[in-house]
Amino acid sequence: MIIGKIESIEKKDGISKTTGKPYVLWEFMIGGQRYSSFEGSLSEKFKVGEDVEVLGFMKRARDGKEYFNMTDLKAYTGNITEDIPVVKPQMDNRQNSIERQSCLRSAIDYCGDVPVEEVLSIAETMVNWVRK
Repeated sequence: MIIGKIESIEKKDGISKTTGKPYVLWEFMIGGQRYSSFEGSLSEKFKVGEDVEVLGFMKRARDGKEYFNMTDLKAYTGNITEDIPVVKPQMDNRQNSIERQSCLRSAIDYCGDVPVEEVLSIAETMVNWVRK
């Protein structure tokens, strides 16, 4: 679990090297680590100084580099202190497990009160989508 206090939020404008289209990237500094998202609503939902949980998973790019894919931020209501370290997940041979856990959690958050079988089916679809 990655939890911490938002230290800064920065908006970065750019142009995609592959599509040539403009984009806006939001960078959140949390516990000395940068986490980015193209989701602008996160910058409206959360402010500097708030405690959050970073949701996401490790992913390997086509060039072989590994990176953390932040999927969402969630308000953290637990007791957080300055000495809680922010632990960035590491990719290892158990990448499947990391992807499945992250996708299952996202599916549960997305689905709410639906049958377990449906949530699992959605999570498996998400895992397959992430791997593409």
